[in-house]
Amino acid sequence: MATLSKANIPFQAQVLAWVVQEPSALAQIRNSVETAFWQNPIHHSIAEAVYEYYDTYEGVPTENALRAVIEDRLSQGSAEISTYVEYGDMITSLYHGILKDDSEKSFLKTNLEKLIRKRLTEMALVNGVTMAGEGSFEELSTVVSEATNFRLDNDDRHVQWSTFDRQKYLDSVKTAPVSTGFASMDEEMHGGLHRGELGIICGTAGTGKSQCLVNLAANAMHQGKKVLLLTLEMTEREIAKRLDACISEEEYWALSNNPTANAVAQAKLQAWSDEHGGDCD
Repeated sequence: MATLSKANIPFQAQVLAWVVQEPSALAQIRNSVETAFWQNPIHHSIAEAVYEYYDTYEGVPTENALRAVIEDRLSQGSAEISTYVEYGDMITSLYHGILKDDSEKSFLKTNLEKLIRKRLTEMALVNGVTMAGEGSFEELSTVVSEATNFRLDNDDRHVQWSTFDRQKYLDSVKTAPVSTGFASMDEEMHGGLHRGELGIICGTAGTGKSQCLVNLAANAMHQGKKVLLLTLEMTEREIAKRLDACISEEEYWALSNNPTANAVAQAKLQAWSDEHGGDCD
């Protein structure tokens, strides 16, 4: 990420205004410009709040939403009334007083691209000395090429998120999420797994990744979904036994050696299937 601290403060204010005014601007520079770029303390605090909002909601805050976030931050720090006024005036100018037409925005974007390319190229050349010494010439070539060809191109995926109400999308019947069964995971995933989304669970060996997936499958079945569970590590019998234990709440090890536990589990599974109708291949 580029710090770009040599850019003057008025230019930094223009960049911040572009971020809050243009739906695609924040998505374009979120991973390219650090919050340290904004040297003015008020600009810096607002940029942090905007980045945090984007990371949470995948969108750009409205003027009222940004005011609420900033006021909440200031209240936690017991700020003076004059500070509230300063921040309020700055937010008003960002949404209404700076970058009023497309020509200004185009000029800003062009010059910001130049600054970022220059900074990234400088960083690439400094790091390139080590890469060249290690003989990593292909990596060096890639890094330099990416730096010199950097562009703030539109990202249609991010533009799509910012052009409609995300909450309405999440509440839509068509894309109703499938709960994972874990409240903390559902909260982080805006309700659970959504249609068309890919979730990845990472961890070292023996940390419970496979069992977590079995639990996810069982919870999806509990919601009447049909699940396809693929594995390169366990047999079909092993997966089935784990699912049986998860759904029946009988001890996993007892299902192998205890006829009574097997009978109880079978009765519970039949009752469960009759009620929920989920299925797993």
